[in-house]
Amino acid sequence: MEGAGLGSSIALETHERSVRTRSFVLVASAGVLWSTIGLGVRLMEQATPFQIVFHRALAQVPVIVALLILRYRSQTWAKVRAIGWAGVAGAASLSISYVSGVYGIANTSVANALFMISVAPLVAGLLGWLVLGEKVRRSTFWAMGMALFGIVVMTSADTGGAQMIGNISAFISATTYAIFTVILRNGRRNDMMPMIALSGAFAAVIGFATSEGVVVPLRDASIAWFLGAVALAGGLSLFTAGAKGLTSAELPLVAMTEIVLGPLLVWIVVGETVAPTVVLGGAIILTAVLIQGWFGIPRLRLPRGFSI
Repeated sequence: MEGAGLGSSIALETHERSVRTRSFVLVASAGVLWSTIGLGVRLMEQATPFQIVFHRALAQVPVIVALLILRYRSQTWAKVRAIGWAGVAGAASLSISYVSGVYGIANTSVANALFMISVAPLVAGLLGWLVLGEKVRRSTFWAMGMALFGIVVMTSADTGGAQMIGNISAFISATTYAIFTVILRNGRRNDMMPMIALSGAFAAVIGFATSEGVVVPLRDASIAWFLGAVALAGGLSLFTAGAKGLTSAELPLVAMTEIVLGPLLVWIVVGETVAPTVVLGGAIILTAVLIQGWFGIPRLRLPRGFSI
């Protein structure tokens, strides 16, 4: 009986480790998709931030709704209702993050905006501890500190050229994204994908209400549709799927692959300058993500003298 119990315990811990590893890969991949958003905004010719938000949402919502229908069919509406008012609040927070994030990128450098957004793990970890009572691992604290140091290094060359309004907007994006992350973690027993569709609907309303018309050049609209259907909808789908195996503090930290790749893509494609300190800081942040991914995975603890 003891052997059977031990075997079940080992199987459970192995399964948990597998889930966390899969979640790490999914969330890191979400960050890779999101890293194209800054580039997309830079490639726009005429579209304003609010027009971008509107057209991006037009592409995002149908993709998420189609995925929900394919998965649940006749049970789709029941899954939508299952997210409750907390899901509505999470969708509202995420929609504000969309708008403020695009506005921040449009009003300062992509690198500066993404660096400011990267404080989300710190906010999410604090909220997860205060609201959900989640324990923050020692390795997560080290990774957070390392990531914060990377942000300091990346922004050290900035002599004040970035516009304050862009930085403030990006910080609002980070905070509302962290709130969404905590709500997502709290509702992980349900499929929170309907929250993603609802956030797109909210964003479309905000974009429509705040922009002076929604007609933009076809090129701008096409880029926005790609960002909505692929970068945003695809990334959020991966992020939501990975939320079940990571804590509130870990989720945005692992997704910081966006922070590293976003400025590099803009530099490579449109020549937006990236200082050596940006490259160094990005390497430090990426290292923090890898450290969290490795040390955050629970190791098997076997009885003394037991081997497999």
